[in-house]
Amino acid sequence: MNKLANILFVSRTSKLTGAENTVLALAKKLDKKYCPLFVLPDDKGLFFKKLKQYGLKTVIINMSFIRVTKNPFLMVWFGINIFKNNVKLARLCKKEKISIIICNSFQDSFYVVLASKIFKISTIIYIKNILDRKWKKMIRAKIGDCLAQKIIAVSKRAADEFTFFSKHKQKVSVIYDALDVDNFISAPIDNAIRDKYYTHGFNILNIGNLSQLKGQHLLLQSIGNPKLSGLDIKVFFLGDVYSSQEQSYRRYLIRLAKDLGIAEKVYFLGFREDVNSFLYYADLLVHCPTIEDAFPRVILEALSYGKIVIATGVGGIPEMIEDGINGFLVPPDASFLGDKINYVYNNLNSLQPIKENAYRIVKEKFDIGSQIKETEDILEILIANEKSRHSKH
Repeated sequence: MNKLANILFVSRTSKLTGAENTVLALAKKLDKKYCPLFVLPDDKGLFFKKLKQYGLKTVIINMSFIRVTKNPFLMVWFGINIFKNNVKLARLCKKEKISIIICNSFQDSFYVVLASKIFKISTIIYIKNILDRKWKKMIRAKIGDCLAQKIIAVSKRAADEFTFFSKHKQKVSVIYDALDVDNFISAPIDNAIRDKYYTHGFNILNIGNLSQLKGQHLLLQSIGNPKLSGLDIKVFFLGDVYSSQEQSYRRYLIRLAKDLGIAEKVYFLGFREDVNSFLYYADLLVHCPTIEDAFPRVILEALSYGKIVIATGVGGIPEMIEDGINGFLVPPDASFLGDKINYVYNNLNSLQPIKENAYRIVKEKFDIGSQIKETEDILEILIANEKSRHSKH
């Protein structure tokens, strides 16, 4: 079968977080019609290993991780590095006859300006986060307006933020990040996880990198509340730290657990590849970002197992969870979170309808089939536009 087009996926990380898991699943499905090629900064992370495992071609280009700085020397260094990598990516696009570039984040687009403009390659930029500063939002919108033929936002909330500052609102489409539900829940389950960790009591799971924005301190504070302190509860944090700031936050969480007298109930297990097994045996998933979270994949993963989810009602989370129907929403406040955990603890056996709705809704609204169809529709339009441009020349 002739493939329709060569697509370049650009990602500045080889780590496997929720965003990378989603693009990996998407590329595996698109591989039937298109030729996907990935560019990563290194071959050290699990994302690279998974791409290799699935036979998806990958090229390594050492893209630096861009951050805001007032240091003029660092700014110059970033500028030089970005330009050099733009040249490398432009050459790669010419060599591989790339028709479409897909940037997994806004920052990735900095590296494809030359390729996009010189070779007039259609570019898609994903909006997978909600920014915290107005000036960042304005810059992102301006670059998106100039560079991208299409902006794909992973939630309505993320789209609203972008379009508020954009002059080309027609470029923006909302395509929910989805989950290959059947494939995810069919993964092997390791009973040793149950035997080692879930030996007794009520088991709460939190999955994600340890970051103040992710709000893990709210979960600890809620468990330390006198209302919950006497309950047979264990809390498992599955997530890595990727910066010195997150290292400091992890140390703070460990001290906080000790200060609250709950250290023996709390387990910091770092990054785990066996997330499915932990989810399968957990009683409750708590996802409690303090500031907006565009569309956290971990919620879909928990819902697919029919698990009870408590999440803070920020960002795109209310688009995933209808309070009291397929999960629970609370404000980003430890007291409210503690009350809801206490409710679930005391009523777990009567929450079967919510568990059933959790699976049904994720299957109906957030299964990967919809994401594939909507993405292919956009790709076909961009390919048709490209062919139209070439025919005119």
